[in-house]
Amino acid sequence: MSARDENNSDIELIYRRIPEAPGFLVPDLETGRRVPTHTAFRWDPDGISVHRSSLLTEYGLGPESMVKKPGQMVWGFPARATRPCKAKIIDAPDPEDPPIGMAHALIQCEVPRPDKPRRREISEALAEESRLCFPAE
Repeated sequence: MSARDENNSDIELIYRRIPEAPGFLVPDLETGRRVPTHTAFRWDPDGISVHRSSLLTEYGLGPESMVKKPGQMVWGFPARATRPCKAKIIDAPDPEDPPIGMAHALIQCEVPRPDKPRRREISEALAEESRLCFPAE
């Protein structure tokens, strides 16, 4: 795993695959459109699993390549969304998930698994900045 956070452009899109499942998406009170909740950005033991758009593009792939089963959507947020909450995007290629695994990364912070309030702070920040990338609205 390489720490390339300092090399991520603030405007690079970071993708997260989110299933259409209860608690993951809710209607926005102003627009009525569905938006992700902090629950859609759950922490694994090593961080929040994401994919970097620049690396997907490098391999000739787009956000649609991340969908593995019906009912999954791909949401994206700019890399800069991690900065205010002092989280980082760390490259973590997954050779067991070709071809998209080469673009895999993790959102991490000062410790691998922060306490619940810290995880929620980061998850809420990412959900707030997320926009639907696939399928198109």
